[in-house]
Amino acid sequence: MERASLQYRLLPRLIVLAVICILIAVGASYVLTIFNLQVNLLYIIAIPVIIFVAFGLFILLSAYLEYSNLKYLIETNSLFLKEGVFSVDTETIPFEKIRNASFKQGFLQRLYGVGDVVIDQDPESYTWQGIDQKTAQVIMQAVAEKSNIQPIAVAQNMPNPYSVQPQ
Repeated sequence: MERASLQYRLLPRLIVLAVICILIAVGASYVLTIFNLQVNLLYIIAIPVIIFVAFGLFILLSAYLEYSNLKYLIETNSLFLKEGVFSVDTETIPFEKIRNASFKQGFLQRLYGVGDVVIDQDPESYTWQGIDQKTAQVIMQAVAEKSNIQPIAVAQNMPNPYSVQPQ
């Protein structure tokens, strides 16, 4: 796994936490001004900083655990995927059950170079989230080579069915 997966998990969460801490500081100063309370400015700044450090360490730990538990193994007959933070989920998908595989990216995921690998099986679908593009490409190539997915053949001399035919 590349570090893009870790950055994708860590940076947006820290930005949201920083915004929340700034809102807490602004809200506290506003409340204190309304009630004409004299409180040291240090308290208004220290409380959000303490909250940011405490929750920031928790976010850092959980993002690192989530990143370090992202594992995959391509076996001869199946694909083994592992993910999770505090409870680790494993999924073994036999290649003969795979019907389709795709790599999807949202706007934020494109910025970080990660995406979601979606593997459709017979009864259900499995989504592996926040995977870097290089790892996703390796998984997609292995699925294409070893599964029952049939490539779509495109005929080059076929007329376009959507074009307007002269009459």
